[in-house]
Amino acid sequence: METVFSYNISGRDCTALEGIRQEEFTKIFLVFGENELGWSYPLVFIEKYENLVEEIKHIKPQAAIYILGVLPVTAEIDAENKDNLNNNRIREYNERLRIMAEGQGITYIPPAPNLYNEELSLKEEATTDGIHLNYEYNKIWLADLKKQLEEEK
Repeated sequence: METVFSYNISGRDCTALEGIRQEEFTKIFLVFGENELGWSYPLVFIEKYENLVEEIKHIKPQAAIYILGVLPVTAEIDAENKDNLNNNRIREYNERLRIMAEGQGITYIPPAPNLYNEELSLKEEATTDGIHLNYEYNKIWLADLKKQLEEEK
């Protein structure tokens, strides 16, 4: 998450936050969490997320900000629990994100149900590494996001 402030965007000579300053946006979608699951203190994650949201609100006060929930991982990755990468921790982070978004007056969008199975793990066919969506399931995720935005109108 801290890379938003310090690392240049691929193909651009500016950070993501500087890019937000430079361009016109009506909607801004934030997706963080999987890399931060290993942090010892989830409240630090939420505090840093809140700081980022506040900065974006300051830069683009008219833009709608959306917090996307952390996607689940497959049952295999969940069982490995490497660096706290497990579905219970993801659900905890998502609940904290939902509460934070509500407090900030912005929209939280939970992971799309068609991405996970009955056990609330990421579907095996949705990924090649158990964590990240493959091309086909990224399209499914995007279609679900578009549907949710349409319903919001």
